[in-house]
Amino acid sequence: MPRLELALAHDLMGQPFLTLTGYEPDFAWNAFTQAVTDLAESLGVESVTWVHAIAMPVPHTRAIGTTVSGNRADLIAAHSVWQPHTQVPATVGHLLEMRFVERGTSTASFVMLVPHYLADAEYPAAGLAALESITLGSGVALPTEELREENLGFLSKVDEQIAASPDLASMLENLQARYDQYMAGSPLRSSSLGEFDLPSADELAAELERYLASRPAGDDEKHTGLS
Repeated sequence: MPRLELALAHDLMGQPFLTLTGYEPDFAWNAFTQAVTDLAESLGVESVTWVHAIAMPVPHTRAIGTTVSGNRADLIAAHSVWQPHTQVPATVGHLLEMRFVERGTSTASFVMLVPHYLADAEYPAAGLAALESITLGSGVALPTEELREENLGFLSKVDEQIAASPDLASMLENLQARYDQYMAGSPLRSSSLGEFDLPSADELAAELERYLASRPAGDDEKHTGLS
């Protein structure tokens, strides 16, 4: 049965920490967040770090950037590649973040800016960025070697597919150029990464599907599912 679970874990150094995992509740968010914050207080929780991801027009050939919210001004200033002022649909995680901030708990939310054309894939680099962000926010040491190895294989397959398609290669070059210009502090820096005239995720996915359909039969095991 679907459930939410609060569990005690230990990091590589033996430090204890709590993990809250499971399905987001569909209703009674106020009651849920009250229960979680009360538990955190009774268990002596000193800081809260949570991670999630959004799809952005960024290339997979660059490190995954983050934007940070919460009340950790040091982390927000040092690790927010993108600092938007916008309204977005909230999750229960955002409400929990607000409630912890209201209680004065040290709180950091890291949002992974994931390449939009890989947003529905099992993308190991996103998991790596999430673990590293949790370490930045909490100080817990988490294992990453397995994900690093998986990511090398994943990127190799993605690069193989893009190299075989001139259209995809051109799209990637466009993404890289715009990303590098943004990160270099050019006039594009004042705009949202999401406002550039870039290929959509559907366009990239459709091109990948056309490429995969053109592959000889028997090569399916070499493909990486991208959508």
